[in-house]
Amino acid sequence: MVTALCGFKYNELFAREAIKYNIPVCCVVLSWDNTSGMGMPGYDPDYVIAWTDNMKKELIELNDIDDKKIFVGGMAHFDPYYHNNNTLSKEILFAKLGLDPNKKTIFYATKSHNRFPWGPEFVSNLVDAIDEKKNQYGVIT
Repeated sequence: MVTALCGFKYNELFAREAIKYNIPVCCVVLSWDNTSGMGMPGYDPDYVIAWTDNMKKELIELNDIDDKKIFVGGMAHFDPYYHNNNTLSKEILFAKLGLDPNKKTIFYATKSHNRFPWGPEFVSNLVDAIDEKKNQYGVIT
């Protein structure tokens, strides 16, 4: 399973390697614009899970994917919102990660480096700002 037909080299390389060994490849489309704005596919998948009928049409017309390979299944990464009890409590999550629940925590979820190349710099600047505040006041407030 991969999340893009093109635009993310690791997906293409992973898929091509699987195809080389006759392993079926399924692409679960990651984002709404991946079928119309990323370019031509870097491999020929066995299956594609599209979000909508419109995305299926784009896969056929813009990406030359056979309609028999396409399943319209919605947005896979939203599935957890429709299942009960899949969310970990803060206590369980922190215990699994070995974090102190009494400390302030910053959760930063970035995007791919192709779309958000300044992500590492952003995190570095955040760390510097925290260090600067520590040095200025002695503690983080």
